[in-house]
Amino acid sequence: YHKYNLGTLDNTILDTMIISQIINKDLKRHSLSALTKNYGITFEENEGQESGGHHHRADYDAEFTGYVFFKMLKQLDKDKIKTFNDLLNLPTETEINTWSREKHVNMIAKSRVGLKNMFKLISYGSTKYLVKSARVPRHLINELREDLLIGSGCYNGEIFNTALTRSDEDLIEVMKFYDYIEIQPPSNYTHLVARHDINSMEEVIFALEKIIKCAKAADKLIVATSDAHTLNKEDKIYREIIVHQNVPGKGRHPLARYLSLEGYNTIPDQYLRTTDEMLEEFSFLDEDLAKEIVITNTNKIADLVGEYEVIIDTGGIPFSPKIDKSIETVIDLVYTKAGEWYGNPLPKNIEERIAKELYGDAVLSSIKYLMKEEGIEEGEEFENIAFQRLHDTIFKGDKEV
Repeated sequence: YHKYNLGTLDNTILDTMIISQIINKDLKRHSLSALTKNYGITFEENEGQESGGHHHRADYDAEFTGYVFFKMLKQLDKDKIKTFNDLLNLPTETEINTWSREKHVNMIAKSRVGLKNMFKLISYGSTKYLVKSARVPRHLINELREDLLIGSGCYNGEIFNTALTRSDEDLIEVMKFYDYIEIQPPSNYTHLVARHDINSMEEVIFALEKIIKCAKAADKLIVATSDAHTLNKEDKIYREIIVHQNVPGKGRHPLARYLSLEGYNTIPDQYLRTTDEMLEEFSFLDEDLAKEIVITNTNKIADLVGEYEVIIDTGGIPFSPKIDKSIETVIDLVYTKAGEWYGNPLPKNIEERIAKELYGDAVLSSIKYLMKEEGIEEGEEFENIAFQRLHDTIFKGDKEV
């Protein structure tokens, strides 16, 4: 519409796959083939002209998507779903997170406050919002973005795709979410051109130049990044091994599809490039502009980040949670259960084992050492006194130990 000046496309957009995910939660798949089968619609999905197949022919697929949507409208009416808002209110946050297509971002912690927020996002992404891989909703990033710098990521982020498919105005609007905008060397996109996901390298360069232009219009810092996955260029072979592997529960790596292309059969070189290599990659730009995004702006980002320890030196004291009276509670529970099993008072060997489980050998060994310093001779009485002191020490709590 924008490219050919056809006006503004501002009508509501519906996706039959997403609608199906909302109203057909018992279905495992929501492809056109699966939906036509679910609604009892005869649909030819045999590929190839010899079999007379039509699958993935735009007009045929569009026609049957219409038939599916007509069936969906009847289903929605039966379920008393009358408006778009009725439909949008049906899925839970968990379901929305599961169905959404994730986009990559980069995060840099400016301080220990930012680092803590980053750790929180990682924890949420790896637990509550985990769907095959870690992900977090955008609103959560906004809630926890204090002292974080949010970068737009690689070609798997939303900026590059928006640059290819949307207007300058739309791209500038999308950029508002980010603190800085990233672009990568053109050679990072070679696999997309080889598979015709992008028509040509000229289209890649057009998108990169568009991103730079819109980032400046949006007053965003634009930086050139390697999107490095290996340290050295020759290390790519190790990543290819990883890409070849099937990941349990996740299937093939997204780059695996590019390993079997005729005349390509590899993955892009995504290693940590030197400054000179980065300047060479962006030689299609004006020299001053290339130096700005490769050198000047990357240093500006670095200057925004303070120096701090990621792992604090605690002198050997672990970062264990502090729960009020937790030691006393555990001791009480252990001794109560042990008393039920072995009677009171507890046999010496049982109480010594409990002490060892709670504190190791150090407590009893220390007690015996101090007794020897007091001049108490070893023997049966020595063991009795040591046992009583062990019992008293444990029940006085963690500070006494």
